[in-house]
Amino acid sequence: MKNILVFNPGHCSKILGDHIGYEIHDSAGNLIFKVSTKFERIEQLPDECYVTTIEANFFDKAEKLVFHAKSGGEDERIESFCKSAFGFSGGFGIVMGYNQDEIEMVKLALLTKGSINQRLTGEHTDEQIELDGRIVKDANLKNCEITVRDGNFIIGPNNSFESCKFNFVEKAGQIYNLVKM
Repeated sequence: MKNILVFNPGHCSKILGDHIGYEIHDSAGNLIFKVSTKFERIEQLPDECYVTTIEANFFDKAEKLVFHAKSGGEDERIESFCKSAFGFSGGFGIVMGYNQDEIEMVKLALLTKGSINQRLTGEHTDEQIELDGRIVKDANLKNCEITVRDGNFIIGPNNSFESCKFNFVEKAGQIYNLVKM
């Protein structure tokens, strides 16, 4: 789902501009996010091109401003007061506040369109574990009951599974039953 409000506890509104721009406002009418694209000439480039600009104000749960962006004018700037990564095209151009493990997880989440979004690591004994949505890395699982629903997971390096029970249900169960036949 792209550019769709799917969870809207603050009763935000989406305002469509032209066909290549829109704005999202909170219930009080304050701008949260604006994107617009125009065909224009940039001084440093020989030809006209499409230029996309954003304006954004993101707040945390305590209503503290954690990110502000304004582009396309004299006062163009990005201010981030939280962990941030920008310019993704297989790697990031700018990274602020993330350690290497965290940036690898963010990269993996982007590359899998969010289907892998958690890391499972460390010691786990006698636990019930949902495998979908996770990368298992540097993990030791003992006597665990592991459920696989869709098969959207990654088994990374340095893992052990000892006396674990695997439950294949839903889509993964269908494939498991097909292979068993």
